[in-house]
Amino acid sequence: WSITLLNGRVAVYGARRFLDWSVPPHQQNFHLQGTSRVGGSFATDGVTPPARGVTIKLFAHRYGLQPSETLDTLICNDRHLAQRKPPVLYAHGGAWIAASSACLLHSVAPVARAGLDVFSMDYPLAPAARFPEPVVSVLRALAWIRSEGREEVLLMGDSAGGNLVSLAAALVANRPLLEEFAREASVREEVCALRFPKILAVSSIYGVMDQVSWRRDLDTISAAENKIMHFCIDFALRLYRCPNGRFQNKLTISDVLDDVKVLPPFQLICGNKDVLVWTNRQLRLELEKRNMIVEYFEYDERHCFFGLPPAWLSKEGKAESRAALNELLRFFLTHSDSSVAEVKD
Repeated sequence: WSITLLNGRVAVYGARRFLDWSVPPHQQNFHLQGTSRVGGSFATDGVTPPARGVTIKLFAHRYGLQPSETLDTLICNDRHLAQRKPPVLYAHGGAWIAASSACLLHSVAPVARAGLDVFSMDYPLAPAARFPEPVVSVLRALAWIRSEGREEVLLMGDSAGGNLVSLAAALVANRPLLEEFAREASVREEVCALRFPKILAVSSIYGVMDQVSWRRDLDTISAAENKIMHFCIDFALRLYRCPNGRFQNKLTISDVLDDVKVLPPFQLICGNKDVLVWTNRQLRLELEKRNMIVEYFEYDERHCFFGLPPAWLSKEGKAESRAALNELLRFFLTHSDSSVAEVKD
Protein backbone atom coordinates (compact mmCIF):
# COMPACT_ATOMS: atom_id res chain seq x y z
CA TRP A 1 0.00 0.00 0.00
CA SER A 2 2.86 2.43 0.66
CA ILE A 3 4.06 2.28 -2.96
CA THR A 4 0.48 2.33 -4.26
CA LEU A 5 -0.38 5.41 -2.22
CA LEU A 6 2.80 7.19 -3.29
CA ASN A 7 2.17 6.54 -6.98
CA GLY A 8 -1.51 7.31 -6.48
CA ARG A 9 -0.72 10.70 -4.99
CA VAL A 10 1.26 11.62 -8.10
CA ALA A 11 -1.57 10.48 -10.39
CA VAL A 12 -4.19 12.34 -8.34
CA TYR A 13 -2.10 15.51 -8.36
CA GLY A 14 -1.70 15.37 -12.14
CA ALA A 15 -5.38 14.66 -12.74
CA ARG A 16 -6.41 17.47 -10.42
CA ARG A 17 -4.14 20.01 -12.10
CA PHE A 18 -5.57 19.05 -15.49
CA LEU A 19 -9.18 19.28 -14.29
CA ASP A 20 -8.61 22.59 -12.53
CA TRP A 21 -7.08 24.02 -15.70
CA SER A 22 -9.51 22.63 -18.26
CA VAL A 23 -12.95 22.11 -16.73
CA PRO A 24 -14.07 25.61 -15.58
CA PRO A 25 -13.56 27.31 -18.98
CA HIS A 26 -14.99 24.30 -20.82
CA GLN A 27 -18.11 24.24 -18.66
CA GLN A 28 -18.61 28.00 -18.84
CA ASN A 29 -18.00 28.43 -22.55
CA PHE A 30 -19.07 25.14 -24.11
CA HIS A 31 -20.82 22.45 -22.06
CA LEU A 32 -23.30 24.66 -20.22
CA GLN A 33 -23.96 26.49 -23.48
CA GLY A 34 -24.80 23.23 -25.26
CA THR A 35 -21.90 23.31 -27.72
CA SER A 36 -19.57 20.74 -26.16
CA ARG A 37 -18.41 17.78 -28.22
CA VAL A 38 -17.29 16.15 -24.96
CA GLY A 39 -20.23 16.68 -22.61
CA GLY A 40 -23.07 16.86 -25.10
CA SER A 41 -25.76 19.49 -25.54
CA PHE A 42 -28.41 18.69 -22.94
CA ALA A 43 -28.91 18.28 -19.20
CA THR A 44 -30.42 15.44 -17.18
CA ASP A 45 -33.90 16.93 -17.52
CA GLY A 46 -33.56 16.93 -21.32
CA VAL A 47 -33.18 20.70 -21.55
CA THR A 48 -30.74 22.17 -24.04
CA PRO A 49 -28.53 24.01 -23.49
CA PRO A 50 -27.90 22.74 -19.93
CA ALA A 51 -27.77 26.29 -18.54
CA ARG A 52 -31.06 27.43 -20.06
CA GLY A 53 -33.11 29.44 -17.58
CA VAL A 54 -30.24 29.55 -15.07
CA THR A 55 -27.58 32.18 -14.45
CA ILE A 56 -24.36 30.38 -13.54
CA LYS A 57 -21.34 32.12 -12.10
CA LEU A 58 -18.14 30.27 -11.19
CA PHE A 59 -16.19 31.29 -8.07
CA ALA A 60 -18.96 33.75 -7.21
CA HIS A 61 -18.36 33.84 -3.46
CA ARG A 62 -15.70 32.96 -0.91
CA TYR A 63 -17.06 31.32 2.24
CA GLY A 64 -13.74 30.68 4.00
CA LEU A 65 -10.11 31.71 4.02
CA GLN A 66 -8.66 28.70 2.20
CA PRO A 67 -8.16 29.13 -1.58
CA SER A 68 -10.53 26.27 -2.37
CA GLU A 69 -13.35 27.49 -0.13
CA THR A 70 -15.43 29.07 -2.88
CA LEU A 71 -19.01 28.82 -4.11
CA ASP A 72 -20.34 28.63 -7.65
CA THR A 73 -23.87 29.97 -7.96
CA LEU A 74 -26.72 28.65 -10.11
CA ILE A 75 -29.61 31.12 -9.87
CA CYS A 76 -33.03 30.43 -11.35
CA ASN A 77 -33.94 33.19 -13.82
CA ASP A 78 -37.64 32.79 -13.03
CA ARG A 79 -37.69 34.67 -9.73
CA HIS A 80 -41.42 34.09 -9.32
CA LEU A 81 -40.80 30.33 -9.42
CA ALA A 82 -37.91 30.65 -6.97
CA GLN A 83 -39.77 32.98 -4.62
CA ARG A 84 -39.71 31.90 -0.97
CA LYS A 85 -37.89 28.65 -1.74
CA PRO A 86 -34.75 27.79 0.23
CA PRO A 87 -31.42 27.43 -1.55
CA VAL A 88 -29.55 24.17 -2.02
CA LEU A 89 -25.98 23.73 -0.80
CA TYR A 90 -24.36 21.14 -3.06
CA ALA A 91 -21.09 19.28 -2.36
CA HIS A 92 -19.51 17.53 -5.34
CA GLY A 93 -18.14 14.00 -5.40
CA GLY A 94 -14.67 12.82 -6.33
CA ALA A 95 -13.64 10.44 -3.53
CA TRP A 96 -12.49 13.42 -1.38
CA ILE A 97 -9.38 13.59 -3.57
CA ALA A 98 -10.42 14.89 -7.00
CA ALA A 99 -12.97 16.76 -9.15
CA SER A 100 -14.52 20.14 -8.36
CA SER A 101 -17.80 21.99 -8.31
CA ALA A 102 -17.28 23.00 -11.94
CA CYS A 103 -17.09 19.36 -13.04
CA LEU A 104 -20.67 18.68 -11.94
CA LEU A 105 -22.49 21.94 -12.68
CA HIS A 106 -24.44 20.34 -15.55
CA SER A 107 -25.96 17.83 -13.13
CA VAL A 108 -27.29 20.45 -10.70
CA ALA A 109 -28.46 23.02 -13.27
CA PRO A 110 -31.89 21.26 -13.44
CA VAL A 111 -32.26 21.77 -9.69
CA ALA A 112 -31.85 25.53 -10.13
CA ARG A 113 -34.14 25.47 -13.16
CA ALA A 114 -36.86 23.99 -10.92
CA GLY A 115 -36.73 27.08 -8.72
CA LEU A 116 -34.13 26.10 -6.13
CA ASP A 117 -31.08 28.37 -6.27
CA VAL A 118 -27.92 26.31 -5.85
CA PHE A 119 -24.70 27.17 -4.04
CA SER A 120 -22.20 24.61 -5.34
CA MET A 121 -19.18 24.43 -3.08
CA ASP A 122 -15.56 23.65 -3.63
CA TYR A 123 -13.67 22.41 -0.59
CA PRO A 124 -10.10 21.37 0.30
CA LEU A 125 -9.20 17.94 -1.04
CA ALA A 126 -7.15 15.07 0.35
CA PRO A 127 -4.42 14.12 0.81
CA ALA A 128 -3.42 17.75 1.50
CA ALA A 129 -6.65 18.28 3.47
CA ARG A 130 -7.66 15.14 5.31
CA PHE A 131 -10.64 14.51 7.54
CA PRO A 132 -12.07 16.51 9.26
CA GLU A 133 -11.07 19.57 7.18
CA PRO A 134 -13.65 19.12 4.36
CA VAL A 135 -16.42 18.67 6.95
CA VAL A 136 -15.39 21.94 8.61
CA SER A 137 -15.61 23.56 5.18
CA VAL A 138 -19.23 22.38 4.79
CA LEU A 139 -20.01 23.93 8.18
CA ARG A 140 -18.38 27.20 7.07
CA ALA A 141 -20.41 27.18 3.84
CA LEU A 142 -23.61 26.67 5.80
CA ALA A 143 -22.71 29.54 8.12
CA TRP A 144 -21.99 31.76 5.10
CA ILE A 145 -25.45 31.03 3.71
CA ARG A 146 -26.96 32.03 7.07
CA SER A 147 -24.89 35.22 7.07
CA GLU A 148 -26.46 36.10 3.72
CA GLY A 149 -29.90 36.13 5.32
CA ARG A 150 -31.01 32.64 4.30
CA GLU A 151 -32.68 31.04 7.32
CA GLU A 152 -33.29 27.64 5.71
CA VAL A 153 -31.34 25.38 3.38
CA LEU A 154 -31.47 22.03 1.59
CA LEU A 155 -28.37 19.84 1.40
CA MET A 156 -27.34 17.76 -1.60
CA GLY A 157 -24.21 15.77 -2.36
CA ASP A 158 -23.05 12.87 -4.48
CA SER A 159 -20.47 10.23 -3.54
CA ALA A 160 -17.94 11.94 -1.25
CA GLY A 161 -20.18 14.99 -1.29
CA GLY A 162 -23.09 12.90 -0.03
CA ASN A 163 -20.84 11.69 2.75
CA LEU A 164 -19.91 15.26 3.71
CA VAL A 165 -23.39 16.80 3.74
CA SER A 166 -24.84 13.83 5.65
CA LEU A 167 -22.28 14.09 8.44
CA ALA A 168 -22.58 17.88 8.51
CA ALA A 169 -26.36 17.60 8.87
CA ALA A 170 -25.95 15.26 11.85
CA LEU A 171 -23.51 17.66 13.51
CA VAL A 172 -25.65 20.76 12.99
CA ALA A 173 -28.80 19.04 14.27
CA ASN A 174 -27.13 17.68 17.41
CA ARG A 175 -25.30 20.39 19.35
CA PRO A 176 -23.44 18.12 21.82
CA LEU A 177 -22.07 16.11 18.88
CA LEU A 178 -21.06 19.32 17.10
CA GLU A 179 -19.20 20.52 20.18
CA GLU A 180 -17.38 17.20 20.51
CA PHE A 181 -16.44 17.30 16.84
CA ALA A 182 -15.23 20.91 17.07
CA ARG A 183 -13.13 20.16 20.15
CA GLU A 184 -11.46 17.09 18.70
CA ALA A 185 -10.98 18.73 15.31
CA SER A 186 -9.19 21.63 17.04
CA VAL A 187 -11.67 24.18 15.69
CA ARG A 188 -13.82 24.55 18.79
CA GLU A 189 -13.72 28.33 19.06
CA GLU A 190 -14.55 28.87 15.39
CA VAL A 191 -17.18 26.17 14.82
CA CYS A 192 -19.07 26.66 18.09
CA ALA A 193 -19.47 30.35 17.25
CA LEU A 194 -21.00 29.67 13.82
CA ARG A 195 -24.70 30.23 13.22
CA PHE A 196 -26.35 27.83 10.81
CA PRO A 197 -29.54 27.90 8.74
CA LYS A 198 -32.19 25.31 9.47
CA ILE A 199 -31.54 22.21 7.35
CA LEU A 200 -34.90 21.22 5.89
CA ALA A 201 -33.84 18.04 4.09
CA VAL A 202 -30.77 16.12 2.87
CA SER A 203 -30.42 14.20 -0.39
CA SER A 204 -27.38 11.96 -0.75
CA ILE A 205 -26.67 10.32 -4.09
CA TYR A 206 -24.49 7.19 -3.86
CA GLY A 207 -22.83 8.61 -0.75
CA VAL A 208 -20.27 6.83 1.41
CA MET A 209 -22.39 6.13 4.48
CA ASP A 210 -20.15 3.79 6.47
CA GLN A 211 -16.57 2.54 6.36
CA VAL A 212 -17.16 -1.21 6.30
CA SER A 213 -20.20 -2.63 4.50
CA TRP A 214 -19.01 -1.65 1.00
CA ARG A 215 -16.38 -4.42 1.23
CA ARG A 216 -19.04 -7.02 0.40
CA ASP A 217 -19.37 -8.30 -3.16
CA LEU A 218 -22.37 -7.53 -5.33
CA ASP A 219 -23.88 -10.23 -7.55
CA THR A 220 -25.06 -7.57 -10.03
CA ILE A 221 -21.50 -6.95 -11.30
CA SER A 222 -18.53 -9.15 -12.12
CA ALA A 223 -15.94 -10.32 -9.62
CA ALA A 224 -13.35 -8.13 -11.36
CA GLU A 225 -15.55 -5.04 -11.10
CA ASN A 226 -16.16 -5.74 -7.41
CA LYS A 227 -12.41 -5.88 -6.78
CA ILE A 228 -11.76 -2.68 -8.73
CA MET A 229 -14.41 -0.77 -6.81
CA HIS A 230 -13.19 -2.14 -3.48
CA PHE A 231 -9.65 -1.04 -4.32
CA CYS A 232 -10.74 2.46 -5.37
CA ILE A 233 -12.76 3.07 -2.20
CA ASP A 234 -10.02 1.68 0.01
CA PHE A 235 -7.46 3.88 -1.76
CA ALA A 236 -9.59 7.00 -1.29
CA LEU A 237 -10.28 6.29 2.37
CA ARG A 238 -6.58 5.77 3.08
CA LEU A 239 -5.84 9.20 1.61
CA TYR A 240 -8.77 10.84 3.42
CA ARG A 241 -8.54 9.43 6.93
CA CYS A 242 -6.71 11.58 9.46
CA PRO A 243 -3.35 10.00 10.41
CA ASN A 244 -3.69 11.56 13.88
CA GLY A 245 -7.13 10.04 14.40
CA ARG A 246 -9.01 13.29 14.97
CA PHE A 247 -12.61 12.69 16.05
CA GLN A 248 -11.59 9.01 16.05
CA ASN A 249 -11.91 9.18 12.25
CA LYS A 250 -15.68 9.03 12.60
CA LEU A 251 -16.00 10.29 9.06
CA THR A 252 -19.43 8.91 8.10
CA ILE A 253 -22.88 9.52 9.47
CA SER A 254 -23.11 5.86 10.53
CA ASP A 255 -20.07 6.36 12.77
CA VAL A 256 -21.95 8.94 14.88
CA LEU A 257 -25.52 7.58 14.82
CA ASP A 258 -25.43 6.46 18.45
CA ASP A 259 -25.00 10.13 19.41
CA VAL A 260 -27.65 11.44 17.02
CA LYS A 261 -31.00 12.32 18.56
CA VAL A 262 -32.59 14.17 15.65
CA LEU A 263 -32.05 14.47 11.91
CA PRO A 264 -33.76 16.33 9.07
CA PRO A 265 -35.58 14.16 6.51
CA PHE A 266 -33.11 12.09 4.47
CA GLN A 267 -33.24 10.83 0.91
CA LEU A 268 -30.81 8.10 -0.20
CA ILE A 269 -30.28 7.41 -3.91
CA CYS A 270 -27.94 4.71 -5.20
CA GLY A 271 -27.39 2.19 -7.97
CA ASN A 272 -27.53 -1.56 -7.42
CA LYS A 273 -24.33 -2.01 -9.47
CA ASP A 274 -22.37 0.18 -7.06
CA VAL A 275 -20.81 -1.43 -3.96
CA LEU A 276 -21.67 1.73 -2.03
CA VAL A 277 -25.27 0.54 -2.20
CA TRP A 278 -24.44 -1.66 0.81
CA THR A 279 -23.70 1.46 2.88
CA ASN A 280 -26.93 3.13 1.76
CA ARG A 281 -29.05 0.05 2.46
CA GLN A 282 -27.52 -0.21 5.91
CA LEU A 283 -28.09 3.46 6.72
CA ARG A 284 -31.70 3.18 5.60
CA LEU A 285 -32.27 0.34 8.05
CA GLU A 286 -30.55 2.23 10.87
CA LEU A 287 -32.59 5.39 10.30
CA GLU A 288 -35.85 3.45 10.06
CA LYS A 289 -34.98 1.62 13.27
CA ARG A 290 -34.60 5.01 14.96
CA ASN A 291 -37.95 6.22 13.54
CA MET A 292 -36.27 8.91 11.47
CA ILE A 293 -37.67 10.07 8.12
CA VAL A 294 -35.84 8.44 5.23
CA GLU A 295 -36.69 7.87 1.58
CA TYR A 296 -34.73 5.27 -0.36
CA PHE A 297 -34.39 4.78 -4.12
CA GLU A 298 -32.28 2.18 -5.86
CA TYR A 299 -31.66 2.13 -9.61
CA ASP A 300 -30.23 -0.45 -11.98
CA GLU A 301 -27.06 1.60 -12.53
CA ARG A 302 -23.41 1.99 -11.56
CA HIS A 303 -21.67 4.71 -9.59
CA CYS A 304 -21.84 8.25 -11.07
CA PHE A 305 -24.97 7.58 -13.14
CA PHE A 306 -26.47 10.85 -11.88
CA GLY A 307 -23.42 13.08 -12.25
CA LEU A 308 -22.15 11.99 -15.65
CA PRO A 309 -23.26 14.02 -18.70
CA PRO A 310 -26.36 12.36 -20.18
CA ALA A 311 -24.54 12.10 -23.52
CA TRP A 312 -22.25 9.53 -21.89
CA LEU A 313 -25.11 7.32 -20.70
CA SER A 314 -27.06 4.56 -22.39
CA LYS A 315 -30.75 5.06 -23.14
CA GLU A 316 -31.55 3.17 -19.95
CA GLY A 317 -29.01 5.22 -18.00
CA LYS A 318 -30.56 8.47 -19.18
CA ALA A 319 -33.98 7.26 -18.02
CA GLU A 320 -32.66 6.19 -14.61
CA SER A 321 -30.78 9.46 -14.12
CA ARG A 322 -33.89 11.42 -15.01
CA ALA A 323 -36.02 9.33 -12.66
CA ALA A 324 -33.55 10.04 -9.83
CA LEU A 325 -33.72 13.76 -10.64
CA ASN A 326 -37.52 13.61 -10.49
CA GLU A 327 -37.40 12.02 -7.04
CA LEU A 328 -34.82 14.52 -5.80
CA LEU A 329 -36.88 17.50 -6.96
CA ARG A 330 -40.09 16.08 -5.52
CA PHE A 331 -38.34 15.44 -2.20
CA PHE A 332 -36.80 18.91 -1.99
CA LEU A 333 -39.91 20.77 -3.07
CA THR A 334 -42.10 18.73 -0.74
CA HIS A 335 -39.90 19.78 2.17
CA SER A 336 -39.67 23.38 0.92
CA ASP A 337 -43.34 24.15 0.37
CA SER A 338 -46.56 22.50 -0.69
CA SER A 339 -45.68 22.31 -4.40
CA VAL A 340 -44.31 19.20 -6.05
CA ALA A 341 -42.21 19.35 -9.23
CA GLU A 342 -41.76 16.75 -11.90
CA VAL A 343 -39.48 16.78 -14.90
CA LYS A 344 -41.72 16.85 -17.94
CA ASP A 345 -41.22 14.54 -20.89
